[in-house]
Amino acid sequence: MNKNIVVFSGTSDSVEIIKLLVKNGFNVIASVATNEGTKMLSNIDNIKISEERLDNEKMTEFFINSKTNIVVDASHPYAENVSKTAIEVCKSLNIKYIRYERPSEGVNENCIFVDNYEKAVEFVEKINGNILVTTGVNNIEKYMALNNYKNRIFARVLNNEKSYNKAKYIGLSDEHILQGSGIYTTSNNINVINKYNIKSIITKDSGRAGGFLEKTEAAHICNIPIIIIKRPSVQYGIVTDNISGVLDIIREGDIL
Repeated sequence: MNKNIVVFSGTSDSVEIIKLLVKNGFNVIASVATNEGTKMLSNIDNIKISEERLDNEKMTEFFINSKTNIVVDASHPYAENVSKTAIEVCKSLNIKYIRYERPSEGVNENCIFVDNYEKAVEFVEKINGNILVTTGVNNIEKYMALNNYKNRIFARVLNNEKSYNKAKYIGLSDEHILQGSGIYTTSNNINVINKYNIKSIITKDSGRAGGFLEKTEAAHICNIPIIIIKRPSVQYGIVTDNISGVLDIIREGDIL
């Protein structure tokens, strides 16, 4: 019997996992939350794509309707709600759950880890000068707690209207909204640091695929602190940080 595998997608890692599973003959249903996630999968044949944000009830219905045998959670390291919901629904439906977690790398002596956005703001409040924020726009309002934030924050956001509008909503001027896409090189980051006289960076531990290494290298070269909001703590169960390891786990014992 062919296995129906749901992959929570939307990252470059998940695209590679899906390609690997399709190549090995599995029926893959990719679950994405945004149109950008769908576009990432446009060049992969023989898969189904579901574009919808799923709460517990919708996810349960989705798994039942798609006759899901295995779930591979390759969502972003900070997509905590997706992972927790998937774990809960898989347990209730007795579906095998596998977590692919991007490896964390690139940490150096300029890295300072904090538990949350509030702690990050608290830390940079003690630093004089401009702050480069590279944590996206979903929680950008958290930075309004920073003294003189409109003048101090330079926010790197995706090059789309939604992200731009969120940054504008908290009062940032166009000069302080740095739109772009893709992975920034170490040199790109250094140029931004020098151009805007950046004295500290706030980021997430998004792994190599998220450009984390290039940011920590730039901070090290420029000798400025980089404040890293820790990944959420989730009890995943079966976890691998290796893309081919996903296939190995699926092929093991009671999962096949």
